[in-house]
Amino acid sequence: MVDVRQMFLDWLTSHLATVEVVGTKPTPWCAQWWLHPGEVARFKALWHAII
Repeated sequence: MVDVRQMFLDWLTSHLATVEVVGTKPTPWCAQWWLHPGEVARFKALWHAII
């Protein structure tokens, strides 16, 4: 059985690892992004667009 959730998390981890951040904060997003349904929906939509 394919674990789609794990595939998504693996993709997200690798994608965010390649994002260049410019500015004073280490990341431009909340460190607990998974607690924000809107952010999860945006990441999932991006993931679905490229798979």
